[in-house]
Amino acid sequence: MVSAPPCPGYSFRSVMAGLIWAAAHPGPAAMVLATSSATGIVMSTALRGTVAPGPTPIANEAPKASLRTNQLTRATGQPNVILLDGSDSVDPDGTIAGYEFSISARDTGNVVFGPAATTSPTAEATLGPGDYVATLIVKDNLGALSEPATRGFTLH
Repeated sequence: MVSAPPCPGYSFRSVMAGLIWAAAHPGPAAMVLATSSATGIVMSTALRGTVAPGPTPIANEAPKASLRTNQLTRATGQPNVILLDGSDSVDPDGTIAGYEFSISARDTGNVVFGPAATTSPTAEATLGPGDYVATLIVKDNLGALSEPATRGFTLH
């Protein structure tokens, strides 16, 4: 009969009619592979070597949002069309996968546009005269979110 693994850090699992032991920790180790049957141990092999640690997970750095605004229409009596541009946003260890734009009235904080989630780095909004704050949050290809980028602007 085969007993539990011979030292801490080893694990075992049943494999059909037998058992197998294997080193389960990084560093120098002895590994015993043993199979058994109803009549006892059929084969046992001892190996010595080094168990390499797995790869260290790489931290996902958050992307950096960059926001520009541009008034596209300036004619008196025409609606104010505003371009929101996040194309200068960057992700140091991946790619930008999404953009979320919003615009709030500066005095009340009420949202007057968005939030509009898109894969495009630009969005357009039509607004009346007033003081506004535009906000952009970007998401990278691994799901990390940026800190909000903001830009204030006034329309006459």
